[in-house]
Amino acid sequence: MAPPLALRRYAEVRRIDVHVLDLGDRNGSAADGVHIFDYQHFGSEGPALTLAISNDWQPPNRTPEHEVFHAYQYAYTFFKNPWFLEGLARSMENLFRDGGWKNEPLPDNDEALEAVLAESYRADRMWNRLALLCDPGCEREPRTLHDGCEESDPPVCGRALVRPLLVALDIADDQAADDRDLSLTYWPEDEQRSEENEPYMLEALADVIASRCPIASNVELAAFHDLLMQRVDTLRRDARQQ
Repeated sequence: MAPPLALRRYAEVRRIDVHVLDLGDRNGSAADGVHIFDYQHFGSEGPALTLAISNDWQPPNRTPEHEVFHAYQYAYTFFKNPWFLEGLARSMENLFRDGGWKNEPLPDNDEALEAVLAESYRADRMWNRLALLCDPGCEREPRTLHDGCEESDPPVCGRALVRPLLVALDIADDQAADDRDLSLTYWPEDEQRSEENEPYMLEALADVIASRCPIASNVELAAFHDLLMQRVDTLRRDARQQ
């Protein structure tokens, strides 16, 4: 996965600053805007992204990993619908903790899909399930070789899904910008979270599942792919009729 500052949106950004401060009842936050800070002790070194971590943060809480992943999401795409933004970021916390990826069967009808799309952090169960199904066996222990060393590249849940999805969403938001007369370099916050993003996002997800996940041998994945495409068709038909 490309580092956030290597991508087009943040090509002029010099660094990512981490601020540790009192955030009230929050553990952390990640801003997608670019700022130039003039610190009392560090001066200014040009445009920066900002991650904030509560001064009450304590491990094993995974807020730092969660907020860093937001920086990747922001760099790849303007889409910030909560089921994607917060759900996937929470899912990626699993890469840094022991224990299984809590999941549940993928939505198998319109009502169940609608419920997931209305979620925020709780949508992590869907992303966890996709990570497991798209990388079969990814939760197994790393294989030990004859010399006692672990294999150099053990399976990682989400490898087949996450980077391809971010790349696909990078392309999809360009199409959305063209269709809705938005800038390629700046979207208002309400556009980033708009329900109008759904057909672009769901089609990108369906395409990644079709190309990177074993849908030919997994009935659940195949059915979920078809459900996504049916919803995309419905949303676009409804948009044309308005």
